[in-house]
Amino acid sequence: MLGERLRSARERARKTQADAARHLGITRPAYSQYEAGRRDPDTESVRKLAELFNVSTDYLLNRTNHNIGPEPENNPMGIQLTDKQVTLLREIRDDPEWLGMFYDFANATDEEKRMMLDIWASIRKSIKHSHDN
Repeated sequence: MLGERLRSARERARKTQADAARHLGITRPAYSQYEAGRRDPDTESVRKLAELFNVSTDYLLNRTNHNIGPEPENNPMGIQLTDKQVTLLREIRDDPEWLGMFYDFANATDEEKRMMLDIWASIRKSIKHSHDN
């Protein structure tokens, strides 16, 4: 399974086996053994490959199916999301009221955004206080 994930992530990142091998400081045939499932990379190599392919180590190790959102050219900041964050963003996307709040915030002036954040901080403080009592 690791080999399949490595190949998929490499192709999605538009890298060659030679690119991956160079990044690890090994030969292309040695790297190809990882994708073929004949050898397993060490922990540091998995970390380096995740970085190169812009995915999480959890994705490569099959601990999650989220391979970090959009195609690399649409994700220039390389933002990585946890499963919990992906779930939350889907909930926001699917709820018109939540989505509307985010659009309102995005279209607000700096002063309006500051006011919204202050109100939200006040609400959070009130909720925390009620939970503490």
